[in-house]
Amino acid sequence: MNSIRLHQLRFFAHHGVFEEETVLGGWFEADVEVFYTTPKQIQALTDTVDYVKVYGIIKSLMHQPHALLETLGETIIESIFQSDERIYRIDININKLNPPVSNFSGKLGVCISRSRNHS
Repeated sequence: MNSIRLHQLRFFAHHGVFEEETVLGGWFEADVEVFYTTPKQIQALTDTVDYVKVYGIIKSLMHQPHALLETLGETIIESIFQSDERIYRIDININKLNPPVSNFSGKLGVCISRSRNHS
């Protein structure tokens, strides 16, 4: 099993259901693990999944506002699947670092795991 991991990616974005979130924005953190197959030993970039390409997909979609983090996560997963047919599973965690919750300390987020449908 092979995977690439992108951890603690930070983005300022405008996701959320409350007006203050969509207007003021906030900080988000994403962790993504992409599992893929390869028929041989990895010796060149073409033998693996390019993490720079995966990062570009995540960055682009993080800057498109979504009301729900679940919808954002699903959109990111689908776009990464479309980028390389060798990818068979993706795990993503997206956290809102400053959620608009009274007297809250910490971060809130979603975790989504999806496997490619090989029907």
